Parts: sequence; structure tokens; C-alpha cells
Amino acid sequence: MFSHTQESCFELIQKFVAIQRPLVLKTIAELNLSETELEIAIYLPLVIQQLPEFINVDSVDWRLQAHGLGVMFTNIATNTIVDAHNEFFGSPSAFDAWRLVQFTESISGEHQDFESWQSMLEELRCRSLIRVVDEFNLLYEIVTP
Repeated sequence: MFSHTQESCFELIQKFVAIQRPLVLKTIAELNLSETELEIAIYLPLVIQQLPEFINVDSVDWRLQAHGLGVMFTNIATNTIVDAHNEFFGSPSAFDAWRLVQFTESISGEHQDFESWQSMLEELRCRSLIRVVDEFNLLYEIVTP
């Protein structure tokens, strides 16, 4: 059962982005690559494998686990999960339904329904609260006034 309202989903999205953006930006800084190198290199698993095992962002320690072409961040104290796909490195504020499912499950301990999150994202898009930034990967960003 999906128990979230549009308002509670939007609040969760805002929370997710507020956590993910500084994590991704700090990780990019740790790679110490130019924007051009980053655009090319982020698709190479070897570059991602060179990331440190831990980073500290806003006085919070996070464990980094490279996987495929992405990075999973786990808050050491709370086990909150923020899983950033490689596409997020070009759009640190981007999100998709799968990442929101993982994040919400990690903070609530409750199973989240992927299809319900996809439907909710479409409803929020129709209300112009979020917009699609990558149609191929179905990534969204919050619309800022």
C-alpha cells in the first residue's frame, strides 16, 4: 500500500535532493577532474573505483560504495541510503523513482512501491512541481520559481 500524499512525496523529494546534492558535489571534488574529464571519465568504472571509502559532508560521515556506473552513499549513523547513478554527476539535484524508493525505505523501514512512486512523479510533473531533465533515464528535478 502506498500511503504518501502528493505533499508528503514532494517533501521527501526535497529532503532527498538536499542530501544528495552536497554528496555528489563533494564526490566530484574528490575525483579532482575537470568538467570535460568528468563527462568522459564518469562512465569509466575504474574512475569511480578510485573514490575514497568515506566522506564527510556537513559533519555527517558517509560510506561510499561504487557499483557499476554509480555510487551508493550510506549514512554511517542512520543507514540512510542515497544511491547516485552516474547521470546524477551531471545533474546533482536529479532523482528518479528507484532512488526515491531506496531512500524512503532506508529512512522509514517500510516497503515502497516502485510503480506508485512512478505514478506520483508523473502527478507532481503535471502540477509543475517537478520537471523531466533526462527523458531517456526518466530523471526529474524540482522546478524552482
